Amino acid sequence: MTEAEWRACDNPARMRGVVTGRPDSKRRWVFFDLACVARVHDLIDDAGCLECVRAVADRAEQPQPPPQWYMLGQSAADGAIRKVWLRRTDPLQQARVAALRAVSRLASGTLATSDMVCVAAGRRVGQPGLVGAVAAERKLHADYLRCVFGSTLSRVALDPAWRTDTAVSLARGMYEGRDFAAMPILADALQDAGCDTDGILAHCRDPHQVHVRGCWVVDLVLGKE
Repeated sequence: MTEAEWRACDNPARMRGVVTGRPDSKRRWVFFDLACVARVHDLIDDAGCLECVRAVADRAEQPQPPPQWYMLGQSAADGAIRKVWLRRTDPLQQARVAALRAVSRLASGTLATSDMVCVAAGRRVGQPGLVGAVAAERKLHADYLRCVFGSTLSRVALDPAWRTDTAVSLARGMYEGRDFAAMPILADALQDAGCDTDGILAHCRDPHQVHVRGCWVVDLVLGKE
């Protein structure tokens, strides 16, 4: 896939193969999956599943959790699925089952969380709008991938001199608060510090780019790369 194709692609499954296996991919997939699951948070009303999602978010920056932790997360999701399985003929319950399966996949790290969230989004609106809802959700997930992984062709370096107090403060506020409205202001701060890298500045200033926690530019500024 060329860079132009990557930027235009609306199919997360096709994009997945381009970045899987990168040295930083394990951490980035966690943030991508968390962003996807957040889209169906309202469908996840099981306490064990919600705790599983919180635990994944808390551990995203930490070393690999023990295998038994993943088993507990999957067990909570699988148990919740069984509770609603007999009512799965109702479209909303079908959506709930798909959302819970997304949590199970989030816990197992199978890189298929996005697929189940798309199914949940489609089933939530019912058959008449299913195709359109799934397509819209996939398009949004493609934007998430571009935010989290950045370019497919080369890793962008950040000059340490660009990490001014202002830039770091802005990046930390967005990372911790999950509110990325200040991205254009971060671009200004980086440019004032001497940054002239088009990829960084364009990503911050693109009005159509959706940003999530794990954004590659914010991570660069915070030294999380």
